[in-house]
Amino acid sequence: MVLTLVLAVLVIAAGAVGWRVLGPYPTGAFADLDDVDQTMFRQLSEQFGAAAAHPDEVWTSGWRFERQPLVLLRTSRDGASQWAHAFLVNMSDHVDTSGMRPMQLDDLPHLDDVVVSKTYGLTDVWNHLPGADFDVDDVGGQPVLVMKYSDGLLRGEVPPAGYGFPTYLVHEDFHATAQQDWTYPEGDAPFVEGYPTSDEHLDLLRAELAAFDAAHDEASVARLSEIARDLVSLRLERERRWPQLTPQASLEKMEGTATYVERAAARIRGEAPELGSMTAALDHLRQQGQLQGLERDVFYETGARLGTILDVLAPDWKARMADEGSTPFSVLAEAVGVVAAPDAAELQVLLDGYADA
Repeated sequence: MVLTLVLAVLVIAAGAVGWRVLGPYPTGAFADLDDVDQTMFRQLSEQFGAAAAHPDEVWTSGWRFERQPLVLLRTSRDGASQWAHAFLVNMSDHVDTSGMRPMQLDDLPHLDDVVVSKTYGLTDVWNHLPGADFDVDDVGGQPVLVMKYSDGLLRGEVPPAGYGFPTYLVHEDFHATAQQDWTYPEGDAPFVEGYPTSDEHLDLLRAELAAFDAAHDEASVARLSEIARDLVSLRLERERRWPQLTPQASLEKMEGTATYVERAAARIRGEAPELGSMTAALDHLRQQGQLQGLERDVFYETGARLGTILDVLAPDWKARMADEGSTPFSVLAEAVGVVAAPDAAELQVLLDGYADA
């Protein structure tokens, strides 16, 4: 075991040194970059430009994506453990960049503070591990996203399919920088432990997801409010029967808002994805007996959709996320005035109303 560990460390170290020696080292001129690095900077500039023009649509003017410090590590392929060089973006106020090569990217807006280094992060073991695609470094008290990129990621070929560089980047950067001061109930796990998979629960969940589907693209504010009240009532009933579900609000706050941000950023770039039916997705999972994703993955979607509902019914919701105890769901429940689970008669009306969805 010890010998295997030593050999693994030696292989990683040899790869790091070899890739530093053999890998490309940009001169500083955009024209001298290879196609992968040029594509990365074009995508980054487009992403920064869209965010700068519409900060309140991405999140709020208090969090400016295009101004966040960032380190990008160039790898030879997706999942590779080593990188040839590191681009430091918006980092001059946080580290000494005097010994690094400045990049001349004058034709790309919002990229006026970029340097390249062959040695930055060389001793950071985590970022040399295979599959460690990103990390968050503390640089003088400032959280900095460190992320690897490859040709496959830039072309949207990295699983999940289509989840390309701009989407991945803004999602993880939001986690790293915007959410740094957010608080969550102590002891909440990054998934719902003991997630109930009985038909009784899944039928209630399906009705709630049908309400989410009904809310999507609903133009009438009055009708949206009605649907939101139904959604909140169904959620409170599920939590009344299965108290272990209460951490789902925190997961929606963490992963759901990051998904909301990635979709907002895509929308202002003209690349908003089509959202599918949540009830159809649940029906498929039940048919396949693949319910593991419900304990975590579903909250990316429900949290993001709560955000779009709140944009209409409680536009100040984003500012409230830094408050301890506030979640997208709690803000929605307050906005529509639902504080308790429905009684038996009210619940039956809800179930009947969404049964055919």
